[in-house]
Amino acid sequence: MSSTPDVLNRTVFTLVGIILIAAGAYGVARGYGAFGSTQAQEPLLTGGITGFFGRIDDWFWPLVALIALILAYLAYRWLKAQLASTPSVGELDLTRDPAEGRTTLRASGLSSALSDDIERDPAVRSARVRVLEDGGRPKVDVDVEVMDGAKLSEVRRRIETGALERFSSALESDSVRGHLRIGLIPAEGGRTLQ
Repeated sequence: MSSTPDVLNRTVFTLVGIILIAAGAYGVARGYGAFGSTQAQEPLLTGGITGFFGRIDDWFWPLVALIALILAYLAYRWLKAQLASTPSVGELDLTRDPAEGRTTLRASGLSSALSDDIERDPAVRSARVRVLEDGGRPKVDVDVEVMDGAKLSEVRRRIETGALERFSSALESDSVRGHLRIGLIPAEGGRTLQ
């Protein structure tokens, strides 16, 4: 699945990459004499270019600083957008037949019920669940903190075949897609879980 920001990012990075590769290739080729031995020995910034910067008025450098600040701000906004996660939904529409009425569930109640179900596992210290929507279908983002020493494969299996299956059944869905992240924390009192 590809969204518009992903396509835009790939396009921009591809173009920037092509420009940088071309500039680097030109510099290497010029240094090895591909454009003549005279150019290979000359600096890239000739006297005409350096003289231009020496002759310009005082307004130029504040303008350069302003443009640099604008570019830095745009780069910050882009980076923030890349790091931002998918926003949670407020409620899920489970309506099957509009003629029979509308059925919605609050996402906060669903996430609370799923996290409580996951936390019943003795190896799980805490669980945080966000309910998302992926093309009209429910999707969950689950962060679980597990006691150090627990068998992660068993914890994962219990979550997938237990809590997530019950969650899917409650939503009358065949399966719910999502992400499961498991983090380890030290066991209380140094005990090891089996």
